[in-house]
Amino acid sequence: MSDQTFCRLLQKKDYPQIVELMEKLRIPIFDLYSKAIYRSFSRQALKDEKIVFAVVERNNKLVGLVIALIDRNRFLVSFLSKQCHAFE
Repeated sequence: MSDQTFCRLLQKKDYPQIVELMEKLRIPIFDLYSKAIYRSFSRQALKDEKIVFAVVERNNKLVGLVIALIDRNRFLVSFLSKQCHAFE
């Protein structure tokens, strides 16, 4: 069996793996390393075109990640306001 490695956009089926990968890679978001923020960003990437996750998959396992913010300021304002409402 040969290694199959390719890059693609994040899909719903990737959700558990992507959070685990972000923890493993210790990706700083707002200078924090938080599983809760990783989950929020991942959920947002599945439903919002302002954040794009490209994942690298090898043999059905996620091994890499690129995060791109489209209109960074608008995304951050939207994301942070949603997170603040979650605490109300």
